[in-house]
Amino acid sequence: MENLDKEKFIQNIKEEDKGWMVQMKPFQPSDRNKNLVQEFQKESIKNEICGMGWNIKKHFNTNNEIELNSVNREFFVNAYNNEHGGTTTPRSLSHALNSYENIKKGDYLLTRLFGSNECYIGKVIKKAFYNQHIYTFKNASNYSWVVNVDWKHIGHFSNLPGALRGIMSGRWNTIKRIPEIHLNLLKILYNDGKDKEKMLLTKTNFHLVLDPLELEDLVSFFMSSKYPDYHLVPSSCKINEPEIEFKMVNKEKQITCQVKSNKEIDISKYLNLQDYYEKIFLFSGTNYLNKEACNDKIEIIKKDELFAFLKENFEDKGYFYYKLSKYYYFK
Repeated sequence: MENLDKEKFIQNIKEEDKGWMVQMKPFQPSDRNKNLVQEFQKESIKNEICGMGWNIKKHFNTNNEIELNSVNREFFVNAYNNEHGGTTTPRSLSHALNSYENIKKGDYLLTRLFGSNECYIGKVIKKAFYNQHIYTFKNASNYSWVVNVDWKHIGHFSNLPGALRGIMSGRWNTIKRIPEIHLNLLKILYNDGKDKEKMLLTKTNFHLVLDPLELEDLVSFFMSSKYPDYHLVPSSCKINEPEIEFKMVNKEKQITCQVKSNKEIDISKYLNLQDYYEKIFLFSGTNYLNKEACNDKIEIIKKDELFAFLKENFEDKGYFYYKLSKYYYFK
């Protein structure tokens, strides 16, 4: 199948093609870090479902299958609010309902099991419907709305493409939409790499397919090419020094950097550090504030320059070739 660049790829995504990250943790906060969560998630996958919580004691007065639509959603919200004595629907519940209502047959789901960090990708078989105690495994009644899913195991979280690890990192709730630029990764993984398009890497999208740590690795390689006599100090990667990512040293001399994929960098914040470093490299995938503050010691890494460096490493079958070649290509 023909390879696609980012713009053409997004244009070719059908309306029903969406990707979602799902948690499958319909438990009280006090129970969400217990072993019962992993067993529950395994049973959900075994039963080919995923779902959201916020179940209610008052069920729909019918034995027919109840699809999640605007009418049934309103009944559910009213019943939930009445049961909990409130008039305002929790924001997290509204978000989950919106998302599950938008899930369509053919959409792709990505999840990670609690504890083991094993990951699964699923393809949705049909729209969300109300559980009504259809499923009988332990705690299955915690689900309110569920979707049928054809799940496939894709390995440990650490072995996922960096783009997926990046968007799964940090805190997020029951369900989250996957950016369209990463949807094809789900298709490739679900189909074992067969008959799916690789994505063309360009200077406008390359930083989006690397997770934050991989982008830092790329910048460190770039810095090493400019300063070959300097060596990375792993212990310098400290979370209590948010202004910099790491240090590279040559005897008493030091260079450092700041790397942001989707956030702007305020260059003026680095003026007070310039007396300590021979060079401070900055890379942002979006924008820079106070560019006029740049000087001989503060250098912006241009996108086209870093992209050219990545492409050369890829074409020489360097480190990033083995990280990216299964899913991406250069022209």
